[in-house]
Amino acid sequence: MTPEELVATAHRGLTLARLFNLREGFGRADDRRPPRFSDPLPKHAGLTREQQDTIVTDYYVEQGWDPQTGAPTPETIRALELEADAAHAA
Repeated sequence: MTPEELVATAHRGLTLARLFNLREGFGRADDRRPPRFSDPLPKHAGLTREQQDTIVTDYYVEQGWDPQTGAPTPETIRALELEADAAHAA
């Protein structure tokens, strides 16, 4: 397996898990960090809710998912050859 194939396989698995979670009713509101992420540490002030939202949005974009909903985009579904799986997730 090439490094590119390995990355594509991991991306496919993450996207399949996302499709499953969306089908089961989980969405962006559920993609939040534990409250401790906001707690200050000696060398870090903690993350604000806005910073955490930005991190989630950036992750969605990196994965090829809609930045508002977290749903994989049609382009991502096609690129990962997950059309049949996406049809069952709706």
